[in-house]
Amino acid sequence: MQPSGIHLLLTYKCNASCDHCFLSCGPGRNGIISPEEVRKYIDDAAHAPYINHFFVEGGEPFLYPELLTQVAAEITGRGYWLGVLTNGFWAVSDSRARAMLEPLVAAGLSSLGISTDAWHDRFVSVEDAERAARVAEQLGLEVDLMVCTGGPNEDKVLDKLKKDGFDAYASRVICRGRASTSNECRTGDHEWRLLTDCPAIFGGNSRVHLGPFGQIHLCQGLLIGRDARREPLADIFSGFKVDDHPVCSALAAGGPAGLAQLSMEYGFIPEAGYADGCQLCFEARRHLLVHFPDLIGPPEMYSVQPG
Repeated sequence: MQPSGIHLLLTYKCNASCDHCFLSCGPGRNGIISPEEVRKYIDDAAHAPYINHFFVEGGEPFLYPELLTQVAAEITGRGYWLGVLTNGFWAVSDSRARAMLEPLVAAGLSSLGISTDAWHDRFVSVEDAERAARVAEQLGLEVDLMVCTGGPNEDKVLDKLKKDGFDAYASRVICRGRASTSNECRTGDHEWRLLTDCPAIFGGNSRVHLGPFGQIHLCQGLLIGRDARREPLADIFSGFKVDDHPVCSALAAGGPAGLAQLSMEYGFIPEAGYADGCQLCFEARRHLLVHFPDLIGPPEMYSVQPG
């Protein structure tokens, strides 16, 4: 296994609790990556030359602006390309947006991704997201506006962005985390036995997510099962074998349907229909969480409080 990118989940805490969040982030979530841990991961990356970029996500990383700037300086100071993903809640004025972004630009940030859509609009206005994008562009950053389609007033945000002169990347809701019970994922009619494709893990995905508590996500909520805080990343990646990972081996053999079959050995009963393979995979994982706690988590993502 040789991922080219490390996406740091700086925190699971977020100022928003969107219905379509596939990590179930929100104000009540805990966990944050420390500067010392980031420094360790960057040192590790030097021994894994296939890693060429970092991306900082959440939760909402701008809840901790000083930490975010320190992390950015650590990463870019070692020569890595860096991007950050946010919902733009902090861009309540041009001056505030500049105050938040200028230290990151000085630290070497290259790209800013901004999530905005009908779900985010309940917590962060589209106008604030647009302001964040405009100021970021003025400061020379590459900007990507990302919109999940579907939901209430499906085209409202895309239409506004287009009218205001912004390009946006549109994608569908991912039926994991809190999104698994959203309206967009509740009315699926795909027979579970036919959901045999898993592109998220076996479709050429070249990144992993590294979250608080040293957990490495192969796909959000599906863990390698080793602690990145205590082991070198290069050793973890070189030692990863699909056949040694019960959840991944089931996915490799039969996709989400294969994982459902494994879960059925532990009492899982599939529904008549699913929105997509991600939803089936997530629900099968939710059932397996108690049986494979090192390989599936964190528990809060599955709406289960940790013991």
